[in-house]
Amino acid sequence: MPEEELQSVKLEVGLLKNEVEVRGRQIETLLSKLDLTADKLQELTVQIIKLNTRQEDYLRHSSSMRDEFKILHTRIGDLHDKQLASQKEIEIRLDRLDQYKSKLIGMIIVVGGVVGTIVATAISIFLKD
Repeated sequence: MPEEELQSVKLEVGLLKNEVEVRGRQIETLLSKLDLTADKLQELTVQIIKLNTRQEDYLRHSSSMRDEFKILHTRIGDLHDKQLASQKEIEIRLDRLDQYKSKLIGMIIVVGGVVGTIVATAISIFLKD
């Protein structure tokens, strides 16, 4: 019986060796996959850092652009206000000119009427004589 037990133990040892070898290969495969995964994670980290840098640059750039747009908007508003003030001033000057023109036409009509009356009176005096 001891020989059978010895055979049985040898068989079990052989099976365990095979199982250890299989497990060893599985562990090696897992380690290589872990190495690959670590490399890929490292590449992803580098890409994320690049993207983060680009995003920071974009945010800085867009912030400065926003500030410049605010300045331009303020300048355009100021120019618009100045243009409205100039337009108002021109309208006031045109109103004064229209009033002056109306007064001048009124005076011309009165003077023309007076001159016409004087001329008519002078002609009637010369024609009576």
